[in-house]
Amino acid sequence: MARSTAGVGLDGRRRWGLGWSGPRIAAASVLLAGVALMGVPAAHASGRASPYTVLTVAVGGGTKPAAVAVDEATDTIYTANAGSNSVSVIDGATNTVTATVNVGSDPEGVAVDDATDTIYDTNRGSDTVSVIDGATKTVTATIAVGSDPFGVAVDKATDTIYVTNILSQTVSVIDGATNTVTASVAVGRAPKAVAVDDNTDTIYAANYHSQTVSVIDGATNSVTATVDVGTSPSGVAVDETTDTIYTSAAETVSVIKGATNAVTATVTVGGDGYWVAVDETTDTIYVTASPSDSVSVIIPSTAKVSPTSGPAATSVTVSGRGFNPGETVNITYKTGLASPKSVTLCTTRAHSDTSYSCSATIPPTATAGASGAHKILAKGATSHIKVKTTFTLT
Repeated sequence: MARSTAGVGLDGRRRWGLGWSGPRIAAASVLLAGVALMGVPAAHASGRASPYTVLTVAVGGGTKPAAVAVDEATDTIYTANAGSNSVSVIDGATNTVTATVNVGSDPEGVAVDDATDTIYDTNRGSDTVSVIDGATKTVTATIAVGSDPFGVAVDKATDTIYVTNILSQTVSVIDGATNTVTASVAVGRAPKAVAVDDNTDTIYAANYHSQTVSVIDGATNSVTATVDVGTSPSGVAVDETTDTIYTSAAETVSVIKGATNAVTATVTVGGDGYWVAVDETTDTIYVTASPSDSVSVIIPSTAKVSPTSGPAATSVTVSGRGFNPGETVNITYKTGLASPKSVTLCTTRAHSDTSYSCSATIPPTATAGASGAHKILAKGATSHIKVKTTFTLT
C-alpha cells in the first residue's frame, strides 16, 4: 500500500494521491487452486518469530480488480474492477468467471451479505453504492453516499451497510431494507477500508492519513475508541471467531485484539499491503499487494495432538499448519522430569500447503509431576516459529 509520498491531491478522476502506484489485484482464496505457492520468510514481531507463514500467489492485472469479497453460503467470489467499471462473479468450485456486472465509475470496494444474497459495490468516481442481486447478477439499486466512497462492509445481524468516504472523512450508514443513508459518522483522515464484527455490533474504519483505526459502536453510530497502528492502514478485516482485527499497510499487517483494542503482532507481507480479507473457516488472511501483482496469504501457525490425553507410552499424532513449505518441523515433548526436561518426539517437513503431521509415542518414563498437562512444541527449523499444544497424562 503506502509509499512515503507526503503530498495529497486529486487527479482527473477525483482520486487521491494516497502514496501508491501500480495495478491493484484481488485477494481471492479461490485463486490458490492449481497455482504455485511461494513461501517467504515469516515475520518477526516484538523480537520473536511471528506465528504466521506468508505465501504469495501471482494473479496478474487486466481489469485492475481493486477489492474482493466472498459469499461463503454460495461459494461465490466477487471482485470490484476499477479498470472496467464492473464486478466479476467467480465460481469458487471451478475458479472461473461466470458473470460480469456493470456498475458505476471506478468501483473500489465490494462486500457481500450472504444472508440476503446481496452484493454492495462502492463507485468512487460516481459517489454511489451499487446494490447487486446475487441470484440474478443485476444492479437493483444505486445509493448516493459521501464524497469518494472507498470501503464497504455489511453487518448481517442488523442488515446495515457501512461505507467509508475518503474526501468526506466519514462513514455512511445504510439501511439494507430501504437502501437509504440513515447516518454519517465522522472518523479520521482519509478513511479507506471498513469492517464489521456482527457479534459485537462494532465497526472498524482504517484511516489512511491519521494512521489509526476508528472503533464505532453500531448501536449509537459513535466513535468509542481510536487505535494507533503506526503505519498508514489501507485495509481492515475482522475475524469474528477469534475477535481479531487485521489492518494492512506498507508491507505489513497489524494484528489487533478486539477485547483490548491493542496491536498484538505485526506480520511482514510481499509488496505493499492493500486490501485484506479473512476466511473465518480456515482462519487465513489474504492481502492484495501492489505493485507486485500478487496476493499474500497469511496462515496462522497451529499445533494439535490426537489423542489429547492418555498414559505414558501412548501413540499420538501431532499436526497443524503454518510453516514454510519444505521446512523441517521439530516436535518436542516436555517430560516433567528433572532430566531430561524435554525429548524430541519426531521430525517432519511442512507440505506445500504449509501443513505437517508427525506420529510418535509419549515417552514411557513421562510422569505427571506437579501438572498432568505437558507441553508439546512444534518449531520450524528455518522460520523459528514455535507453537504449542498440550497432552494430559492420565
